[in-house]
Amino acid sequence: MIRERLLLVLYALGTNGTDRENQEVSMLAPHLLQSALVFVDTVLVRARRRRQR
Repeated sequence: MIRERLLLVLYALGTNGTDRENQEVSMLAPHLLQSALVFVDTVLVRARRRRQR
């Protein structure tokens, strides 16, 4: 499922993903997005806990 999504993103960008640099970026981008979402979630949880005190 993840592979199909990455191929869709590459298609939207107008590349076929054969270039090594494009492949590396396409594999690292979801990890970066996941890390950012975890960080935002952590900040929101901490803010909610502060308000409850």
